Amino acid sequence: MKKVITLSAAFALGACVYGNPANYERYYGNADISKVDWTKVDSRGSSCQTNFLGFIPVGSQSVPAAVKNGNLAKVAYVDTDTVVAFPLFVRECTNVWGEKSTEAQ
Repeated sequence: MKKVITLSAAFALGACVYGNPANYERYYGNADISKVDWTKVDSRGSSCQTNFLGFIPVGSQSVPAAVKNGNLAKVAYVDTDTVVAFPLFVRECTNVWGEKSTEAQ
C-alpha cells in the first residue's frame, strides 16, 4: 500500500518540478508582431524538451538551441507551444523565426 501511495504522490508532485518555457507568455504574450518584417523571415527553428512522468527531462528548449537548429543569423520572432499528456509526458517547444545565416543559404 505504501508503494501505491508513494507512486501516486510522485505523479501528483511531478507537475511542480518542470519550469516555465523559455519564453513564457507573460514575457512575450503581448508582443506586437505587426512590427516584424515578415518579408525577411525565411527560416524557422525549434527546440523541444520532453518531461516524462513529470520529472524526467529530456532535451533542451532553449532559444540558442532553436536558433542553431534553424541556422538563423537574425531572430525576428519567438514563441512556444506545449503538449500535455499528464502524467505520461509534457512536451514544451521553443520556436524561432528569422533570417537564414549565410552558411545555410
